Amino acid sequence: MEEGRQEGVKEGKLAAVPLLLKAGLSIEEIAQQLEVEIEAVRQIAQQQSIG
Repeated sequence: MEEGRQEGVKEGKLAAVPLLLKAGLSIEEIAQQLEVEIEAVRQIAQQQSIG
Protein backbone atom coordinates (compact mmCIF):
# COMPACT_ATOMS: atom_id res chain seq x y z
CA MET A 1 0.00 0.00 0.00
CA GLU A 2 2.83 2.38 0.86
CA GLU A 3 4.36 1.81 -2.58
CA GLY A 4 1.12 2.84 -4.29
CA ARG A 5 0.97 5.97 -2.18
CA GLN A 6 4.57 6.85 -3.13
CA GLU A 7 3.75 6.35 -6.80
CA GLY A 8 0.72 8.64 -6.49
CA VAL A 9 2.82 11.35 -4.87
CA LYS A 10 5.39 11.07 -7.65
CA GLU A 11 2.68 11.35 -10.32
CA GLY A 12 1.29 14.42 -8.59
CA LYS A 13 4.70 16.05 -8.60
CA LEU A 14 5.29 15.19 -12.24
CA ALA A 15 1.95 16.76 -13.15
CA ALA A 16 3.50 20.11 -12.18
CA VAL A 17 6.41 19.72 -14.62
CA PRO A 18 4.75 21.41 -17.65
CA LEU A 19 3.84 24.45 -15.55
CA LEU A 20 7.35 24.71 -14.16
CA LEU A 21 8.84 24.42 -17.65
CA LYS A 22 6.58 27.25 -18.81
CA ALA A 23 7.73 29.29 -15.81
CA GLY A 24 11.27 28.99 -17.13
CA LEU A 25 12.80 26.39 -14.82
CA SER A 26 15.30 23.97 -16.30
CA ILE A 27 14.81 20.20 -16.28
CA GLU A 28 17.55 19.88 -13.66
CA GLU A 29 16.01 22.56 -11.44
CA ILE A 30 12.59 20.93 -11.65
CA ALA A 31 13.95 17.49 -10.77
CA GLN A 32 15.85 18.92 -7.82
CA GLN A 33 12.91 20.95 -6.48
CA LEU A 34 10.38 18.12 -6.88
CA GLU A 35 12.86 15.47 -5.68
CA VAL A 36 12.26 13.22 -8.69
CA GLU A 37 14.58 11.68 -11.28
CA ILE A 38 15.89 13.96 -14.02
CA GLU A 39 14.99 11.32 -16.60
CA ALA A 40 11.32 11.40 -15.57
CA VAL A 41 11.24 15.18 -15.97
CA ARG A 42 13.06 14.93 -19.31
CA GLN A 43 10.46 12.46 -20.64
CA ILE A 44 7.61 14.80 -19.73
CA ALA A 45 9.42 17.73 -21.31
CA GLN A 46 9.80 15.74 -24.55
CA GLN A 47 6.12 14.79 -24.52
CA GLN A 48 5.20 18.45 -24.09
CA SER A 49 7.34 19.53 -27.04
CA ILE A 50 5.79 16.81 -29.24
CA GLY A 51 2.20 17.44 -28.18
